Amino acid sequence: MKPARPPVSLIALVLASTLLFGLAGHLVATSFIRHQQARRLDELTEVVLRRSEFAIDFAAASLDELAGRGLADCSPASLQAIRLHVYQRSAVKDVRLVNADGSVICSAYSETLEFDKGWVDRTDMLGSRDAGLLLFRVEQFGGDALGVLRDIDRRKGLVAILGVNSSLFDIMPAELRAHSEVLLALSNGEKLGEFMLDADKALRETTDSDKSSARYPLRTTIRVERAVLSTWNSEGYWPAMALALALGILLSRTRRMEGPVADLDSALARGEFKPYFQPIFALRTGRIIGCEILARWLREDGSVVPPMNFIPLAESSGRIQGMTWQILESALADLQPHLKVRELRDYGFRVAIDDVGVGHSGLSRLKGLGANTIKIDKFFVDTITVDASTTTIVEMLVELARELHMTVVAEGIETEEQVRALISCGVEEGQGYLVAAPLPFARFMALLDARRRETGSDDTTTETPLVA
Repeated sequence: MKPARPPVSLIALVLASTLLFGLAGHLVATSFIRHQQARRLDELTEVVLRRSEFAIDFAAASLDELAGRGLADCSPASLQAIRLHVYQRSAVKDVRLVNADGSVICSAYSETLEFDKGWVDRTDMLGSRDAGLLLFRVEQFGGDALGVLRDIDRRKGLVAILGVNSSLFDIMPAELRAHSEVLLALSNGEKLGEFMLDADKALRETTDSDKSSARYPLRTTIRVERAVLSTWNSEGYWPAMALALALGILLSRTRRMEGPVADLDSALARGEFKPYFQPIFALRTGRIIGCEILARWLREDGSVVPPMNFIPLAESSGRIQGMTWQILESALADLQPHLKVRELRDYGFRVAIDDVGVGHSGLSRLKGLGANTIKIDKFFVDTITVDASTTTIVEMLVELARELHMTVVAEGIETEEQVRALISCGVEEGQGYLVAAPLPFARFMALLDARRRETGSDDTTTETPLVA
């Protein structure tokens, strides 16, 4: 007796289901890859814009310092002091004293005036969110520069001349570098600088990413050939397709879940959001001098959910405040036996501005926010040993922090080579996997105890927690 064959209708159903899930997997995988490509391109555009903003912030801080020292005149002593000031700041090419209409009275380096092809009137300068700060293009032989004017009073002002170095825009990944263009322009369309590996090569059909500064009249554009971009970071296609297929099958066999926000509420009720502690260490000695408190979600099954998977939802759903207090209360309970004074700042807590360099961290607002610390983003730490322009950016951040009486912490340090490069830029503190990943409190204290035993001393402390 022959075995019964499965009915044709069942075979058709299986094939149809397989085809449906395969199509869904393809659409999900393709959409995911395109989203990742667009997000990465957007991040690169943001980096160029923030680098440009940092240069202007640095120039404005330099002009404020000169004005505060009473050096806004053309006396020989003042010009000599200004020349020394410029010499110590590689990003600034010259400082000029100007009349109320913007015309030049004198220059720290008068020979630079010979390179000007033109000089705009004040009426053609572009305003910024800071009403006393104006930007304009300075046409010069051999390349344009950026003028930053700070009003001193109603009769005169100081102008910093910033060189626009194209290497600041050389940020594209190797596989896109020969097929892309990075542009920086003023909001009126005047181009300030660009980077293109082959200036004589015309790009074919492109995908563009544009960003405008909310603080200054600046606009950044990155253009990438569409055919090259479509293959960039596409290695996740098959894993993403397999995951989509598995999720589709799983969802078809399980009941409808309540939703991610309900999961957050349940986790809050069970106290599943816990602090992890990542050491902050002195770059020159390696001694642990503090820690940063980071959020982690510890599920009942023992799995750990990273913050990128729940912090955005917590912020958008209004759960972030309760989550923050839960984490801080747990951290304070852990740290209390190791701390001795009454106020948070006396405990050693410092307030840090995170992701400086790529996020929305306007340096002109740092002092007003009451922050004590600038955290240099991992993007700059990763590239500081291979990209000379990164060194310039980090040095400017260190100098600005020093003028604002703030400390600097570099994050994401993984190699001794990075430590040496950061020290040469003036950075004194850091954190990263070179010393330790974020740890639960018990493992963090075990690390401190191990360090004490290694050094034979008790100078490794947790007296400087950092709230970021």
